[in-house]
Amino acid sequence: MMRVKTRKEISGQLYLNKSDIRKLLDVSQTSANRIYKLAEKIDTEDLKDFRVEPTKVRITSISKVTGISVNLMKKQAEEEEKGDQA
Repeated sequence: MMRVKTRKEISGQLYLNKSDIRKLLDVSQTSANRIYKLAEKIDTEDLKDFRVEPTKVRITSISKVTGISVNLMKKQAEEEEKGDQA
């Protein structure tokens, strides 16, 4: 059985799949799919033949789509984890 990743762990990854996007941004599956498709389009245009993960997108592309900086995503995930531990 696979263990569930925390938002902090997900925010530290360079490439995210649809499930990771859903958990990190706390959005519905429909919204996660929409964000994934837009980020995939950015990755395809920027990287062309050099995409490393065909089923994942870069966290920086997700940041561009959502308008939320990567640092802010990481900070929110860390604060949530601190709040859960308290």
